[in-house]
Amino acid sequence: SDGDTPALLCAYGSPTGHDALSCLQLFEAAGADLALVGRGGVNLAMMLARYQGDGPWLGWCYSQAGVDPQDTCAKRRTVVDYIALHGQDESD
Repeated sequence: SDGDTPALLCAYGSPTGHDALSCLQLFEAAGADLALVGRGGVNLAMMLARYQGDGPWLGWCYSQAGVDPQDTCAKRRTVVDYIALHGQDESD
């Protein structure tokens, strides 16, 4: 999608959170800036929370990828809000 980084697309499109984390670790090793945000101000942890749910990939975002756990998106949502949306239809 327009405005999404390869890392965000990986978080969205991976079949599992563990697959996403493996992919993201490769991006990190290659020097990618994983703290970049996509359209709507959504960061990597938010995208992972929305599409992969809660898991070790979120802690990795904070400790390794440089994502701030207190960030909010343009809709004023936090990672916790995105975890709550995991598994729901994409109406919003």
